[in-house]
Amino acid sequence: MRIALTALVLFFHCYFVSHSLTAQSDKGNPAAAGDLDLPTQFQQMVDESNRYQRFKVVPSNWLAAYKVNLTDSLAARTARAGELQGTIDRLEDEVANQSEQIAERDATIVELNEEKDGISFLGTNLSKGVYNSIVWGLVAALLAGLLFFLARGRYAVSVSRELESSNAELTAELEKSKRRRLEMEQDLRRKLQDERNKNSGNS
Repeated sequence: MRIALTALVLFFHCYFVSHSLTAQSDKGNPAAAGDLDLPTQFQQMVDESNRYQRFKVVPSNWLAAYKVNLTDSLAARTARAGELQGTIDRLEDEVANQSEQIAERDATIVELNEEKDGISFLGTNLSKGVYNSIVWGLVAALLAGLLFFLARGRYAVSVSRELESSNAELTAELEKSKRRRLEMEQDLRRKLQDERNKNSGNS
């Protein structure tokens, strides 16, 4: 029983000693660095290395492990840089395409605004201001022509009325003259008849 207990104590002692030595030997080893960054790995590797006079003696397996970690880190950063560059190129292409689309839309908007603000007149696209000026000019010309013809018509009506009035006066005077002449003729006939009657009575 005592032998078994002694053996058990020796086993645990050897286990803890070996574990402690392993932990001490792995403390500066980059292979056991885990998620530590490269500067921290390098500093631990230097701190845990043996010293010889003014120099540090770094185990070759630590240097090899650090080289592997450094290579993996550079490869990961290079891959990440490539991914980022691809993303940048894709975004630049999208921006260029969107810029072209925006330019096309702006040109379309300008064209639509010109069409909206312009009016086709006799096959020519005119702005609303010019079109309105032409239309109002034509309206003014038509009104002026209408007023001119109305004035001419009123003048013609006035002249016609004056002519009718003059004609009526002339007709009335002519009728008066005819009546006077008829009365004079009748008077002369009576006188002539009276003279004839006198002459026939005397004879």
